[in-house]
Amino acid sequence: HLIDHSRGFRTATDLPESFLAQPARLSKSTLKNLEKLEKGSMEILLGEFLGDGQIDAMLARRDQILEKIQADRELYGDDTVFQD
Repeated sequence: HLIDHSRGFRTATDLPESFLAQPARLSKSTLKNLEKLEKGSMEILLGEFLGDGQIDAMLARRDQILEKIQADRELYGDDTVFQD
């Protein structure tokens, strides 16, 4: 069980093996929100609490997540990936 959000704000850019080992599952609205994330807005909203390295790492992980989602869509199809 997770007890806090410390893993979400780490500076490592690797994704958990448990995420990589199975098809991604998310809603289409979550995908659209991931695609809209940009550094400038994250700095405005989170800059008081997070450093540039933490924001950059989150965006690097986001990019990898988007790549995995696209690969999973091609491999398994939208019906498997999207939970809408």
